[in-house]
Amino acid sequence: MDSGRECFRRRAGYICVDSTPEDDFEDLEQKNGDDIPRDPDLPLEPLPESIYGFAIASLIADSAPLHEHPKHCFTSLGPLRILTAFLLCMLTFCMQLLLIVETKRLVTPSEVKNVREVYGIYEKQMYKDQNGTEHVTKTINGYDRGDYGFFNESNFESLSKHDKTLVCRIPLSQPMFCFMVLFVWTLTVLAHMRDILSTSLRILAVRTVDHEIVSTLMVKNEINVTSDTVVSGLTIWMKGSILLIVQIPRMMMACILLWLGCRWLIATVGFGDLLLNCVALEFILGLAGLLYNVLVPYSGKMLVRRTLVPHLQSAENENVGNMFGMLACGVLAGIVVWVYMWHLQAVLPHYHWDVRIVCAQFLDAELGAHDVAFR
Repeated sequence: MDSGRECFRRRAGYICVDSTPEDDFEDLEQKNGDDIPRDPDLPLEPLPESIYGFAIASLIADSAPLHEHPKHCFTSLGPLRILTAFLLCMLTFCMQLLLIVETKRLVTPSEVKNVREVYGIYEKQMYKDQNGTEHVTKTINGYDRGDYGFFNESNFESLSKHDKTLVCRIPLSQPMFCFMVLFVWTLTVLAHMRDILSTSLRILAVRTVDHEIVSTLMVKNEINVTSDTVVSGLTIWMKGSILLIVQIPRMMMACILLWLGCRWLIATVGFGDLLLNCVALEFILGLAGLLYNVLVPYSGKMLVRRTLVPHLQSAENENVGNMFGMLACGVLAGIVVWVYMWHLQAVLPHYHWDVRIVCAQFLDAELGAHDVAFR
């Protein structure tokens, strides 16, 4: 009987084989069923290409030969590259920390003071009744806040055009736009946090070895014809050094920068400046990548690319968790931004969300006039 072409379905799709219609098809499916991987193997992944990844790769790759041949400590270039990598790591930390501290000292205080004054003037005027009585209280920072129930929308016309322009350009006056900018910024920081957490967990999951067998620290990857190496073991002091000197400070700096960035963005008066400040904050986060591209030699970059740290698991089942779990980062970012905007932000404490409605007509008229002038 002539063989027919039959197709049967597997998880990865449809597989077509040549077989007889019935018995041979069943035998082939039973024979080859174990040959088709149901749990795809996770590929080996290199360290992140940044100054921090270079420091980790240098410590792992250059210290292994020194354990096997201690006499080479003062004659090889390995110790010098480790020292250089960690000096670059410390330089990056110092630059990022300096930028954060100086931003908090020189930039955000004036921005916060300005937006508080603008909103305080608005509140004082809008919560004034027809007799001229002001129904306001002072915040902890000494700025006016209106008492609920006394908002007078008609008082908006009594504000000067300058005050109208300023108050209608505070970020919280446009909650949706402000939310999206903070959401993008939070996603940017969470991406860095995810990278830090993933690398840290992979480092911790590597087998802990003693100094006597540290020569087995890295094994050649037989699948790859290049000089890629797979980290098969780390000493306890290596893991501690990587986590305490590199990863934990990075995570702390990312958390501080997330808070400082959200505070600065909410305090920015002007929607164009809001976007520019978001880009400026990303520059601080991306400093490690910039210095890596400029200061690390090609041999150091190849070291990072060829130092492979295994994943937590060698294979991963296809399920709802690992196929859609990363969407939780977006949900988490949205929750963080919502909680911060409506509950935790201290730039404008006791914000009444009473600007957007009265500013809608003013912004439409002003933006329409600018559009006509541009034409």
